[in-house]
Amino acid sequence: MSRVVIWTIVAIVVVLGVIFIVTAQRQKATMQVVKPLSDEAYERYTHRMENQVESFGKRIERMKARHNLQDPQVAAIFTELESELREYREAVENLKGKTTTEDREEAFTETQEHVKKIRRLIRDLGGTTEG
Repeated sequence: MSRVVIWTIVAIVVVLGVIFIVTAQRQKATMQVVKPLSDEAYERYTHRMENQVESFGKRIERMKARHNLQDPQVAAIFTELESELREYREAVENLKGKTTTEDREEAFTETQEHVKKIRRLIRDLGGTTEG
């Protein structure tokens, strides 16, 4: 009788421990504090974003050659993709002039939103999001 009680208590403690570990890891991931970038890191990030704009532009041109632009759905996606790329290019240009940490964080968020949209549209066209 006492063995059953002990093993039941051990099992409950193990289950609670697993639940605690899983929820603690999720909270840690969402509550990370990001320290402000130094000016050098900010310049590197901006340069990387400029390169990414060029890379997306080249990839879109390659995809245009592979797809039938007569299809209205494909043409609409390409139109949206080019519009999003144009907005991303403008966001990267605006990124260069930011000096305060708050402005930089807003600009980073904006550029990341554009990157997500562009990658989603590329996936919708059947392309890969890498390189």
